[in-house]
Amino acid sequence: MFERHPEMKEKNTLPTKIYPFLTFLLVILTITAGKSFAAFSISVTPFEGGQDIRFGNISAKNQPPLNKEVTVRATTDIAKQYRVIQQILEPLADETGAEIPYGDLLVYAIRGTNTYGTLSVINEIPISPNRTVIYTSNPQGAQDSFQLAYRLIPENIAAGSYRGRISYTLEPIESGVSSSTLILNIFVEISQEGAIKIQTQDSSKNVFLKQADAQKHSFEVSFQIIGGLGRQFKIAQVISEALMSNEGIELPLEVVSFAVSENKKGVAVLEPTVLTKKEQLIYSSSPDGASDNFVVSYVLSDISSEKPGKYATKIKYILEGTGNIESGLLETLHLQVENDKIFDLEITSETGWGIAFTDLKAETPPRINEVTIEVKTNLAKPYQITQNVLSDLTDKQGNTIPNDYFHLRTESINTKGNLRFSDKGVVKKGDAILFSSDNQGSPDKFKIIYELECPKDLKAGDYSTRITYSLLEI
Repeated sequence: MFERHPEMKEKNTLPTKIYPFLTFLLVILTITAGKSFAAFSISVTPFEGGQDIRFGNISAKNQPPLNKEVTVRATTDIAKQYRVIQQILEPLADETGAEIPYGDLLVYAIRGTNTYGTLSVINEIPISPNRTVIYTSNPQGAQDSFQLAYRLIPENIAAGSYRGRISYTLEPIESGVSSSTLILNIFVEISQEGAIKIQTQDSSKNVFLKQADAQKHSFEVSFQIIGGLGRQFKIAQVISEALMSNEGIELPLEVVSFAVSENKKGVAVLEPTVLTKKEQLIYSSSPDGASDNFVVSYVLSDISSEKPGKYATKIKYILEGTGNIESGLLETLHLQVENDKIFDLEITSETGWGIAFTDLKAETPPRINEVTIEVKTNLAKPYQITQNVLSDLTDKQGNTIPNDYFHLRTESINTKGNLRFSDKGVVKKGDAILFSSDNQGSPDKFKIIYELECPKDLKAGDYSTRITYSLLEI
């Protein structure tokens, strides 16, 4: 039998008092591993990316207000109502301690960017060190996101580099979960040289185009490069969303085109170019970023066959800088396209007013009158066209020509619908259906050919009648 020598010792032997402590620690770890933690956090993402809100290289002189946008997202599974609080932790100040004047930096929530809860700052308010409720969730505490816009009015701000800190707090309402806070730095760079001023033709924030008004088929946005920026830069436009109506109907962006004119130093898009969802370069400055002026003209193509409605999206103008020119959002304009309901009948006749046959004589060759009918519609509903002959063909003395000598037929002009008089028929007083559209109610066009034979007993003279045409939905 093997016997251990008294001097032999076991290696890695733990003191007896350690075992209870390890057992206790193991129990704690087991409990912790089996416990789930609630999700309750907030994120804030600037439009240009990064972790800061930056207003860079702004000239206070003649500089219009600038916007910077962020997306705020609340992530939660506590199923309890919550709110989002904004608060300035450090006011925007330069290295000397001078602060941006109160009221020159404002915030507002962009209407319609949230899904469930309520936005509290629809109208612009100055950012403040006070706790400001900007959003309250629905009672179920559903996850949500929304967009905030920070609007800087630089004209009263002295040149300098300003820095501040802003906090966003996700705060539960009547729940034991702890609040979640995120802090962003905010920077403003003000210089006295160089500025880009953007202004619409009516000084609004809208680019408005309307199909029914020929004077509103185009709209101009002017750009002024004031003072020069010192380095080359580019200006692009971004349209990230389709033209959409309140009813959820989409209008292709391609119905609007743009072109640039009046630039003298930079290079611009001079040829008409349709809008797309891709970023589109509209202007490149000279190598030294010299002062310049140019105009962007937006033109609406014919959308009379598109569904009626009011369509909207946003145009964002982006500055792409080099060197110390910081890239960023210059301005956001609202693109609005209005397409009124169209249900019109256009009639073109040889006389311009009715059906007339002049200087008729007995037994002369048949006489012809033609009328062109065109229907313009975007209702997408079937329709028909009728004619109403108000009288027989009559001269000034009251003499008439019998109906048997007066005929009509209809002739296609790439017609999609159904012509009722493809073969010659007698023109009778009263109503008669001439045409029925296709099932889609497509716009259409056709010709009516009226033919008059001169009978043997015809009394010479000028004969006429009046015919009305009606366009009706069916």
